[in-house]
Amino acid sequence: MNHKSKIYLSLDPGLSQIGVAISHEGKLTEPLTTLESHDLINQIKVLIKKYHPDVIVIGEPNSGPIKDMALVLHDEIKSVFSREIVLHPEDLSSQEATQKMVEGGMAKQRRQEGNHAAAAALILQDYLDIKS
Repeated sequence: MNHKSKIYLSLDPGLSQIGVAISHEGKLTEPLTTLESHDLINQIKVLIKKYHPDVIVIGEPNSGPIKDMALVLHDEIKSVFSREIVLHPEDLSSQEATQKMVEGGMAKQRRQEGNHAAAAALILQDYLDIKS
């Protein structure tokens, strides 16, 4: 039997940037990149063509403008792509990602560059942990 392993893509929406992470087979999550918020659907289209995710997980804060952005992003992606799209509750993922990078001794410049993608990885890991 040919079993296709699932690929998960995670998005952490922010006001100007969106963090992206990936997981193959639902095991290890990996920060992938940070996208600018302009022309977002086309950027996501490129990632979907490249990685062929089965599930797209979007971090959803409890409230505020980023929650609204996450809901709009969910609806836009769902209208364009035939994938499973999941909103996953998240709060403070960016702060948690920054804290982990500080604890790991990462330089401030690198932390600022990788924070959104690291937050997306934390969101995805939380989703996978709850799912398993």
